[in-house]
Amino acid sequence: MITREWVVIQCDRARRPEDFRLRRERKYRPAHEPSCPFCTGNESKTPDELLRVPADGPWRIRVTPNKFSVLSAEGEPSRENVGLRHTIA
Repeated sequence: MITREWVVIQCDRARRPEDFRLRRERKYRPAHEPSCPFCTGNESKTPDELLRVPADGPWRIRVTPNKFSVLSAEGEPSRENVGLRHTIA
């Protein structure tokens, strides 16, 4: 069925998280890790947030842009037909 929706396929990222998992016991993780960009208090290690829940006070959820994004909203897409596939360059 053709839905006219775009699909992104990245062959190099086919491995799943469990493919990287080492088979050993889990270790205790501290509540705060100074080098972890996702720990409370390390907000300066991430790009500026797009959304915060709750909006005021200590956050429970923070949404930030992906620093290593595969896609970008900047520029104009260039569409190409390659056989049965439609691609954006």
